Amino acid sequence: MKRLLLLLCAAPLLGCPPQPGSMEGLDVQVVPTAATTDDDLTATIVAHAFAFGEEGFYYEYAWTVDGSPGPADLGREVSADLTLPGEVWEVTVTPFQLWDEELRTGPSATDAVAIEDPEEGA
Repeated sequence: MKRLLLLLCAAPLLGCPPQPGSMEGLDVQVVPTAATTDDDLTATIVAHAFAFGEEGFYYEYAWTVDGSPGPADLGREVSADLTLPGEVWEVTVTPFQLWDEELRTGPSATDAVAIEDPEEGA
């Protein structure tokens, strides 16, 4: 019976508290959501990852353009100068932290936006 309770408590679907070092709850959105080549893109954290029992976690941003890796040094923002009409820019954000001298990452969150031509919307 004790083993069954431990297994049930480990199931996140049942609402048990997260284990130390776990990160969950991250949600990201690329803004603006209706972007043109005149708009800078920003990966906005809508809901922060929750790091149970620890402080000091960070985010890694990885952008792709039409499924191919984007420039590596973008961080959370993409300049409008880098975008072209018809491209789809997607960002994947991964929380990470140092836990007892071990690098731990949490579940990633992803969002994308299609770039429109500002001339077509006029």
